[in-house]
Amino acid sequence: MMMLRKRRDAPPPSGGGAAPAERWRFRIYTVGVNPAAETALRNLRAICSKHLELEPTIEVVDLEQEPELALSHGIYAVPTVIRHHPLPLMKVIGDLSDRRRTLDGLAIGPR
Repeated sequence: MMMLRKRRDAPPPSGGGAAPAERWRFRIYTVGVNPAAETALRNLRAICSKHLELEPTIEVVDLEQEPELALSHGIYAVPTVIRHHPLPLMKVIGDLSDRRRTLDGLAIGPR
């Protein structure tokens, strides 16, 4: 089951370019605990474990608990995953079951 944690800081993280062994950072936005969000989180973890050198930081943001973040973070559909580091920001909407679309959308893997 997906663990949700409350957040109080609204601004998205920022950072510079990443060296190959730096930890990647993702945020997944959801509304409560639901099957699509759980599937997206499971798929993101599986993709990262296969394609990234280090385990990434994945933050879950529950818009049911903090609805004001949806507009301020530009979230119009859930689940939405945003790669915050390395820059540039990359965004994918959905449960991430289409692996090729997810890899391309989050720019994971060889270019």
